[in-house]
Amino acid sequence: LTELNNIEFYCGKAEDIVPFLMNVLAPQNVITIVDPPRAGLHSKVILALRRAEHLKKLIYVSCNPRAAMSNFVDLCRAPSNRVKGASFRPVRAMAVDLFPQTRHCELLIFFERLEYTDSSSAAAAAPPASPGTAAACGTQGEDGNSPASSEGSQAAAAQGDCRPREGSP
Repeated sequence: LTELNNIEFYCGKAEDIVPFLMNVLAPQNVITIVDPPRAGLHSKVILALRRAEHLKKLIYVSCNPRAAMSNFVDLCRAPSNRVKGASFRPVRAMAVDLFPQTRHCELLIFFERLEYTDSSSAAAAAPPASPGTAAACGTQGEDGNSPASSEGSQAAAAQGDCRPREGSP
């Protein structure tokens, strides 16, 4: 890291720093990686990510997909009075087994921001509902059930494919 000169470090609570950073980084093309605690991202962070229209790609690292489900819903829901900015959609998910011989794994979900051609047709531009990305990848919660099959877990109810695609990052 000593040879890199384009790195800045910020220390503090994510809910205090992320809104500031989204404004500072506005003109830049960035991919944001969030790795929240088990409870998920603070609502201020979700709202700041949604408002940051320049942010087109987001990687969410989750150690507890069931607890993060409300974050996934908030990232993917249609714009509203409370949630500004275009929605994200899950594009790819990958489970990483950091704890072999246990039921725990990290789930990485790659989200891309939807581009609406007409602001009044946000719902029409959303992809059709299908099993969630996490469910498509066979991710299971601590009880052995897929997070998308749980009651009230419609998060990531967008087209999901875990297979690598040629030419994609």
